Amino acid sequence: MKCPLCGGAELEAQSQGMPYQYKGESTVIPDVIGDYCSACGEAILTHDEAVRISALMSAFERQVDDVGV
Repeated sequence: MKCPLCGGAELEAQSQGMPYQYKGESTVIPDVIGDYCSACGEAILTHDEAVRISALMSAFERQVDDVGV
């Protein structure tokens, strides 16, 4: 399937680290499984993977917020 965002390449199933920033702090969420576009970097995730990533992002945000207290 071609990338729905840019149309520049076929999507490839891969596992990659996903950089994430919150309030100036950075992390990399490891092993994000999805279909990736080599042209623009867009990732298409399953619902379950998106829920998992969202939970990890929220945990990182709580960690950053707790440090600031």
